[in-house]
Amino acid sequence: MKKQAILDQLNELLNIPQLERIVFHKMEELKLYFRDEIKRYRDLKEYFKKSAYGHMEILQANKEMEKKNQTYHFELHCSMDGLWQATSIEPPPPSGYEIYDIIPEKIVEYIGSFTTTPGKIEKLKKFSLPALKEKAFDLAFAKYSEWHVLGTIMRCKIPAGDSTKDETPDHMTEIYYYDKKDTEKGDYKELFYYMQKYPPLRHYFFTEFHMKVKPLIVGNLVEITSSSQPVDLF
Repeated sequence: MKKQAILDQLNELLNIPQLERIVFHKMEELKLYFRDEIKRYRDLKEYFKKSAYGHMEILQANKEMEKKNQTYHFELHCSMDGLWQATSIEPPPPSGYEIYDIIPEKIVEYIGSFTTTPGKIEKLKKFSLPALKEKAFDLAFAKYSEWHVLGTIMRCKIPAGDSTKDETPDHMTEIYYYDKKDTEKGDYKELFYYMQKYPPLRHYFFTEFHMKVKPLIVGNLVEITSSSQPVDLF
């Protein structure tokens, strides 16, 4: 049963005095029994909040408060139909901005595609997606459960000189389309050899796969065809 369905049912049952008393005492019992888990969750939430408020930069301009390079703390929840939604953000967005101006929906979908690992904080620097065009973000988040995520996000500038997909030089095409089928098995063997011989290289490839490529594919955020190039993934 999804979280919202449980809460709706509980809200109804709390109208019955006998059940209300039992639920209250049971909740106190569970808080005592799971005090370590509760503390870890609250510590994690406090960590993200401090990350946001600790890097606040407020500027006074034309007698209006504007926020520049602000780090925001957010929470995401998965609805009963399986859609991830941003449910809260701190500090509040500047006047005229909505929550999805701060954390785009494509970013929300991407984060939701990660494997649930309570307490593990994923960090991505200058992260972007094709649908975001030239927008990039510094992300830090923990997918605490199948329906709950905590994290921070900050808009950042893409370093000058970074080429976009439309600006890819023609001479790079040959590299992207490296596909010699007659030597494919040899390529795999060579790759495995270097990954086994050099652990840092192995760590690099698996990190790129699990943190960038796999979530994009699992979340259906990119379309891969036989003519796709590596540059189309990012």
